[in-house]
Amino acid sequence: MVWSEREWIVMPRWCVIGPGVMASALTARAAAQGRLTPDDAIFADCDASRLEPFSRQGYRVTTDNAEAARGARYVLLGVRPHQAHDAVRGIASEMAGKTLVSICAGITTASLKALLPDDAEVARVMPNLPATVGAGVTAIAADGIRPDALEEIKVLLACSGTLVVLEESLLDAATAVSGSGPGYCFRFAAALQAEAERLGLPPEAARLMIAGTLEGAARMLREPEADASELARHVAVPGGTTEAAFQVLDRYDFDTAVRAAVSRCAQRAGELAK
Repeated sequence: MVWSEREWIVMPRWCVIGPGVMASALTARAAAQGRLTPDDAIFADCDASRLEPFSRQGYRVTTDNAEAARGARYVLLGVRPHQAHDAVRGIASEMAGKTLVSICAGITTASLKALLPDDAEVARVMPNLPATVGAGVTAIAADGIRPDALEEIKVLLACSGTLVVLEESLLDAATAVSGSGPGYCFRFAAALQAEAERLGLPPEAARLMIAGTLEGAARMLREPEADASELARHVAVPGGTTEAAFQVLDRYDFDTAVRAAVSRCAQRAGELAK
């Protein structure tokens, strides 16, 4: 990829390697809030067709990862987990003194640092799909990252929603709770939608009712000192309709199934690193 003289004069702060759904969501939300401009970022992918949307928005693009990383200060790694180590090997020669921000599930910072120059930094991040609408939850582990670099990363990530700083040892748990969490909610919503329609509710009305109910419940959980179990008990008054529904959930051991699913999800996140 050949860039113009003007493009070389203004070097990007950010390089995005593998701009899939999540990396694209994070950068799009930052752009929407004026935190990222076409001069601030370059996008790289081996598939040129995936770069066309970014090129149309005025960003620099290239199919050469190392070339993209050369001038940038921060590299956002958005490839699939099984591609992460090969991608980092390919840019290692350009990473001295720079910061790698990985959103690859299960891939540890230690395994990435081992491939990079000694003075390169690595932050590990776990976003989730609602980042695409600015309502995401993003967990970050950034032990040892310089304060100014950490602030720069936080500014980008916070544009997509809630940002939570954790120890890296907790990121597999974060993957199971917030990373995969939207999937659990959608699975629940799909089952609720199917039964709502069977009971006669129009599909669009059912969808809006379910979405609004989930949004309202989420807002209540954000209240200070909110407790999900207590809120559930508050809805399920003795002898009422919700209590009858809970009796069915208990018959199917709903709570145990959810806990087992989340546990398996966290386990799988750890397996991806091997």
